[in-house]
Amino acid sequence: LPLNEWSHLAITADGETFHLYLNGEFKTERPCQLGSPNTAPLIIGNSDNCPARFPGQVDELRIWREVRTPGQIADSFGCGVDDTAPALVGSWKFDEVSDSQAVIDSSASGLDGVLGSTDGSGNDDPTRLVSDLPLPCGVFKDGLEP
Repeated sequence: LPLNEWSHLAITADGETFHLYLNGEFKTERPCQLGSPNTAPLIIGNSDNCPARFPGQVDELRIWREVRTPGQIADSFGCGVDDTAPALVGSWKFDEVSDSQAVIDSSASGLDGVLGSTDGSGNDDPTRLVSDLPLPCGVFKDGLEP
């Protein structure tokens, strides 16, 4: 990834192959084998079994219950998506107020989270930054106007 500039990453997994897209364009694929679903908490930017934290910044995260097509990924690059889309499992924009521990899921799933490992502030909390990234496309994809 280029240093000191925002990049849009999209990864799809169909149980046989991971596909990686950078800024809306397909870059590479790797074989994969998905394990069975689990109920462990979703951890963004860190892992219970990895000592290093993700050294970058995350502005938005979406999880879908279907494999997005290359066209869908290209169309949604730099744009918003319909948060009521049935296949959208979670959408976290990290736009909450700076002193909040909350991370609100704007999808219909309502899978809200917290910064760090507890509801209160702690040493493991990531730094919340205010993003001023504009949506360059001017419209939300899937036919919805902003």
